[in-house]
Amino acid sequence: MNIPEELLPVIEWWERDGKKTLAVAAAAGVVALGVWSWMAHREQVRQNASTALINAGSDVEALEAAVAKYGDMSVGPGLKVRLAMAAFSTREEAEVRKALQIYDELIAAKNMPAGYEDIPVVGRAECLEALGEWKQAYDAYTTYLGGEAGDDGLKFTAKLGAARCRSQLGEREAAIADLEALKKEFEDDKAAVARIESSLDAARRWTVREPVAPVAPVAETPAEPAAQPAPAPAEPAAEAPAAQPAPAPAPEEPAKVE
Repeated sequence: MNIPEELLPVIEWWERDGKKTLAVAAAAGVVALGVWSWMAHREQVRQNASTALINAGSDVEALEAAVAKYGDMSVGPGLKVRLAMAAFSTREEAEVRKALQIYDELIAAKNMPAGYEDIPVVGRAECLEALGEWKQAYDAYTTYLGGEAGDDGLKFTAKLGAARCRSQLGEREAAIADLEALKKEFEDDKAAVARIESSLDAARRWTVREPVAPVAPVAETPAEPAAQPAPAPAEPAAEAPAAQPAPAPAPEEPAKVE
């Protein structure tokens, strides 16, 4: 068999490096296929997570199941925020504490998507307020407002919450002044004004109640026994009538003799 001279270099390359190159190419193809499969799987899981989030709505149990399954993925922080918001909205103490714990974990993890880092901060303050921790909630609100707060909605929520807490802490007049100023700031937002008016009404009705000092119990002196009236003198017993002598029996008539 005569081989064309122009193919001789190709044959020599094949004998020298061709088989090795083919093996490397095959391995690369397997790796590429594996990477593609992994990426396709990740995309499918991401879509499943998004579907679970949409279908869960505000159902706490459904969101807990979604967090347990997809919480470690990139959509995890968003799922956890939705779970915290749903738990908080129940207003049940146990659920509000659950929301507070989720927000604390998100703040510590620092893995919120860019632009959403402040949501757990304000959410945590709302949980503290709902639990009656007025001072801690007020500090959380004002600390957030003192930083580089960027979102107008979150700033409004924080200012409104801080004023409510201030009212509960006994600074009613200052709280009303804060709310009036906030009302002017958002006067073009009807929904915001309605929320402010609700808080203003509550602040105006609320009054500080001074603590009542405990009163020492008064020792009771034993009451003297009431004087009993002297018993009335006993009336003399009526004398029994004298015994009358029994009547003598009548004399028997003599029997007649026939």
